[in-house]
Amino acid sequence: MTSSGCTAVTGMSNSLLEGSNILEDSAKKLVNQASFDSQAMADRVRKLAQGKNLNAQELGRLLDVKKGSAANYWNGDSIWPTDKLLALATLFNVNTRWLLSGEGPRGAGEAGSEEDAVLVQEIDLAYGMGSTYLDFVTLEPKTIPFPRSWLRTFTSSDPEHLFFARGDGDSMMPTILDQDIVLIDRSQIAINRQDRIWAVAYGDLGMIKRVRAMPDGSYQLLSDNPNVEPAVAVDGEMSVIGRVVAVIRRT
Repeated sequence: MTSSGCTAVTGMSNSLLEGSNILEDSAKKLVNQASFDSQAMADRVRKLAQGKNLNAQELGRLLDVKKGSAANYWNGDSIWPTDKLLALATLFNVNTRWLLSGEGPRGAGEAGSEEDAVLVQEIDLAYGMGSTYLDFVTLEPKTIPFPRSWLRTFTSSDPEHLFFARGDGDSMMPTILDQDIVLIDRSQIAINRQDRIWAVAYGDLGMIKRVRAMPDGSYQLLSDNPNVEPAVAVDGEMSVIGRVVAVIRRT
């Protein structure tokens, strides 16, 4: 935990991708077994999808899979990629092992299940380390499955209040680097401690800054890069989007 109140994580293998990689490795081992039945797995996926009134094309669109590939996966002509298996398990709230093999507990949260994945929204370039014009942030968000227990190491908030964004700029160096991933908790919007790092809207700009409340009711928006001058928000110029609770960096 840093002095800013957010957790700094370096080494992607031990942080952001750790939980997903563990599940993917497990899935790959099952798929590579001689006894693996791709048709039986495809049948399980079809039944789950049909239970949600989804056809092959609609399921493929949800998982960002091309129409032709989605049809092959649906029919069992091809095996779903392991990263899509995690998304499938999360979408249908089932255990990945059960989805692949039909064995073990079906539900992700049932006794004996080692996984309880949740979908967390990732918005690329939604906030700059300097600033990004909010009107231009129209990229379609993606969702990525992560183990709930992993998220709990950073915040106790419900996952629906969390999202990831990638850093873009150098004004928060060395704390946050360009292309670092920040975990933002939207349930935390009250500036109750000085100099923590927040995602804020300042006028028409979105930015990630340290925020310091001043006696006159204004707020200083501080950068960790000493070459960047602080800004001052007064008279409702700033609104809080959420608090940065973790910074994840690839090493």
